Amino acid sequence: MSIKKVLITASLALSLLGSSIPAFATSPVTTSSKQNVQITDDASTKASFTRYIYGQDFDAFPTSFTENNLLWILQQRVDMGDGWWRAEYKATF
Repeated sequence: MSIKKVLITASLALSLLGSSIPAFATSPVTTSSKQNVQITDDASTKASFTRYIYGQDFDAFPTSFTENNLLWILQQRVDMGDGWWRAEYKATF
């Protein structure tokens, strides 16, 4: 089984995933436009998306949320300094 990596442009990623800010955000939040997709060529083809969300409230990031029929699951939170946090979410379909 081989894995093909596909890089989606920011405009295509935003059109696929929507450009709205997640409803759970209580502090200033931005989302990155870099989306990475991995596609396998077996019978159970899946695509995996990574999304980074930035905010100033550590507790504002839930462990998971659903947006545009995708279940986003929190992978990690990173302290970016100056009171900002980066949360990494992954979604697979």
